[in-house]
Amino acid sequence: MKKICVLLMLLLIPSVAFAYSDVPKEGELGEAVYALSEKGVIDGYSDATFRPDKPITRGELCKMINVLFNFTDVGKNDFSDIKYDDWFYTNVLIANEYGYIKGYTDGTFKGDNNVTREQASVIIDRITPLLEIDDYTAINDDVSDWARDSVQMIANHKLLKTDENGNFRAKENITRGELAMLLKPFIPVERNDMSEGEQGTN
Repeated sequence: MKKICVLLMLLLIPSVAFAYSDVPKEGELGEAVYALSEKGVIDGYSDATFRPDKPITRGELCKMINVLFNFTDVGKNDFSDIKYDDWFYTNVLIANEYGYIKGYTDGTFKGDNNVTREQASVIIDRITPLLEIDDYTAINDDVSDWARDSVQMIANHKLLKTDENGNFRAKENITRGELAMLLKPFIPVERNDMSEGEQGTN
């Protein structure tokens, strides 16, 4: 009986809002990081940091994409280097089923490799093709031919921004903070989050 009472007390205690010591909640970055964290898409570290400047690996990206877009169907293991005891095993197989990220020509996946800004742009464009808009963003630095259209679309929508010199830095590793900014617009809007007026529109 005592154990039951303790359990009930714990259930009645309101959840404590978490906070990252290196990311304030205010501003674009904070809004993106905390929104994705609350949805379980992206996690912080045990020392209460988020580390927004740290790069993202291919395995980590698969996990985040699968959670965000609710991808759950598990595909085949077509990769010679993906083993059952890899922490990202299931998430990579889910990614393979949905086809948003590919392996390398040698048959490997390389889940610990970092993801570049242009690779992330292509992945998002594969999952949710963006509409053409009139707001064109000039890109002054080099972009791989296979990624050019996706990068241009991502830049036009300001999901990943160019710097003051018009450089997209396509071949640089995308950081955790940049990925949060890229993914935030695709967080599903729950019906309870909509205003009464929005619920009534067709």
